Amino acid sequence: MRNAVLPRTGAQAALIAWEQTVPRSKRLEHARRARVVRSAQFHDIARQAIGWGRAGDTTTVPDLLIQPLAVAAMVEVLLDVATGARDGALVEVAGPRPEQLAAMSTAFARHQGDDVQVIAGPVGDAVRDGILLPGPDAVLIGPAFDEWLANSPTP
Repeated sequence: MRNAVLPRTGAQAALIAWEQTVPRSKRLEHARRARVVRSAQFHDIARQAIGWGRAGDTTTVPDLLIQPLAVAAMVEVLLDVATGARDGALVEVAGPRPEQLAAMSTAFARHQGDDVQVIAGPVGDAVRDGILLPGPDAVLIGPAFDEWLANSPTP
């Protein structure tokens, strides 16, 4: 494959075009201005977690302590960062309050009419002590999980 020509589509094509049209010095300048937006888990993790350990009518969900947020809320923050309305080389984003993933998955299953029994699986001490929670400077943005779930469609 040494001399193979790979297809240039999507993100790869955009990167190649950018590299060919923007001088290297400008690309390096852009890289120095890069911003990082770090997100907590999204509310939808409650649905995903049900499938991770499902065996028939039971599922084991790690009893993670997390502070999830809605995807739409994250999009707002990303737009603020991209347009310069929000400053900082690192922006951390999370939901308004901590939640237990197993409890979230139970609520999600009930909301969807799924009678699966959710069993809270064990987690390590660091997780139980909040290592997955945001730092003190995080942007906390709603809605909270219960509000998001109440406004989510049912099958």
